[in-house]
Amino acid sequence: MSVTWMKLSKEPTEAYIGVFRCCFEGAGKLDFRFGADEMAQLYLDGQRLTEGPERGAPQLWYWKRVTVDIPAGTHVLTARVLCLGDKSTAYGQITIRHGFCVEDFSGMLKTWEAREEDCLTFTMGYPDWGAFPRVEVHPGYCDQIPVGGGEGWLPVEYFQDDRRMMDGELPEMRYEEVTPIHKGNGVYYFEHYTNSWARIDMKGQGVVRVRFCETVYHTDDFSDWKTFLTTDKGKRDGKYLVGNEDVFHVDGTLHWDNYWWRAGHYVQVTTEGDVEAKIRYFKTGYPLPDFAGNSELGKMAVETLQCCMYYTYMDCPFWEQMQYIGDTRLTVLCTYLLTQDHKLPEKALRMFSLSQTPDGAIMARYPTKEDQFIPSFMTIWLLMLHDYWKVHGRTKLLEELLPAAGKLLDYFDANSKDGLVDAPGWNFVDWCTGWDFGAPLKGDGPDSMNNWLLVMALRGLDEIGLRPGLKEKADCLAAKIKGRYYVPERKLYAIDLAHKEFSEHSQVLSILAGESPAEVEGLRHEELTECSIYFSFYYAAACRMAGWEDLVQRRMGRWNSLLGQGLTTLPEEFGTTRSDCHAWGAYILMYLDALETPLGKEGFHWVKKQ
Repeated sequence: MSVTWMKLSKEPTEAYIGVFRCCFEGAGKLDFRFGADEMAQLYLDGQRLTEGPERGAPQLWYWKRVTVDIPAGTHVLTARVLCLGDKSTAYGQITIRHGFCVEDFSGMLKTWEAREEDCLTFTMGYPDWGAFPRVEVHPGYCDQIPVGGGEGWLPVEYFQDDRRMMDGELPEMRYEEVTPIHKGNGVYYFEHYTNSWARIDMKGQGVVRVRFCETVYHTDDFSDWKTFLTTDKGKRDGKYLVGNEDVFHVDGTLHWDNYWWRAGHYVQVTTEGDVEAKIRYFKTGYPLPDFAGNSELGKMAVETLQCCMYYTYMDCPFWEQMQYIGDTRLTVLCTYLLTQDHKLPEKALRMFSLSQTPDGAIMARYPTKEDQFIPSFMTIWLLMLHDYWKVHGRTKLLEELLPAAGKLLDYFDANSKDGLVDAPGWNFVDWCTGWDFGAPLKGDGPDSMNNWLLVMALRGLDEIGLRPGLKEKADCLAAKIKGRYYVPERKLYAIDLAHKEFSEHSQVLSILAGESPAEVEGLRHEELTECSIYFSFYYAAACRMAGWEDLVQRRMGRWNSLLGQGLTTLPEEFGTTRSDCHAWGAYILMYLDALETPLGKEGFHWVKKQ
């Protein structure tokens, strides 16, 4: 159904922030819902009201409902709408056509005006290339525009938009004031990893620079961004903060509200000239309950989850802020563990289904402004459907998504060679030493890992009852894998058809797919390419199924080494790591024996000792 949207009568051609204003008189309950492209901050009579709506996709955009009591009198409602465009916006943000729309149920919001929040320029963030850009606030900026002041307001122009819109599914995000510790020299430290909105008040004459950083480094030589992948951070006791800043030119007084939250442990504020800045910070994130236990790893895991859950799941809050299937499956399982609120898991399942292309492929991450396809993540989305079914059964949502699952199976059929799946795309499986940017094989040809994942998915979809014949198809594919990849003298499955490459991954996936652990006894005795933090979930799950508790505990021992590294969240990798807060590590919750959870009751046999 077509919806009437508003836009600025004079739209800038570059990235900008547009502000929409409605001056009205009324009293009682102000009740309306709004949509925005890309997103909006709302103010009522100069005070923050809310942000939103939650992040959507071209196939499904969201409304956000607002209800607030107002006293009798004249009021001003403004919407500060982010309009950065494909070139400048965050990688996890999609834009269709910039604008703002309102459905007013109270009859108070009648006349709208708009103008650009000018004197701003935007620069790509460094090193957090996937997040929203930095801002520079130039001389002449009027800080009253976001709350409806200043001059230059013009009547809005209206247009019809046919995008599908749905009421928001998620609760209000957290907005809780927090105060960092001043470490001296303009450096402030959050004791917990924090996603925070910043409200900055400045006065004087000069320049203020504000830099948010995930952590400190032992070097500031990052002329090549790939250095972030190889730099040892030690115990997070370095002295260098790295990255470009937000810049504010101050002549008198200046107030600024960040247009998006920023992540990490550190903030650095520097000044030039006779100027000072005071900043208030407001922690945000999905309202996931705090960890109630005593385990340090449990606390780190839940803090990680709290920082990686917002309008979508995120792989990490500092770097990409994108919802990847591989990360999301593990954080969804943790969500099932910790709360009965499963709105975000349900939204994630739906979002990934909406990414499906006409040939049946599912994107590796969604929503996103840049398409990406990872075959292993496609099958993991099918595993997510099976996980959801174990918890909720065949719900209306599952019935909605199963046709997409069937279409994805047809895609795998169309991309098979000699009965083995060999789908195109980035063949990422895990971050392993010696692999080609996460891909196990440098040459062409199918690998055993993606095929074992498909066996797992087929068996799960057979349990759900997607279509007849899936069990037989899974058995046939398993036999094909055994015939082409199994090396009986080593009791291992090779990665490749030439039997030159071996890793832990193929062995553990064969167990999870239902094959006998006795077939892969070589896993216990040979030194193979090891699973990283991410894929160690599957490693520990398989070893627990096999009754190899000694291997489970040995791998879990690697987690204890994280306790002395100055972290409060879980990193992307053991050892040298780019990201200090990465969603997929939170699954350690499932292996904390003292943690009482409902998960085992729902059939997740791999998280309980057999």
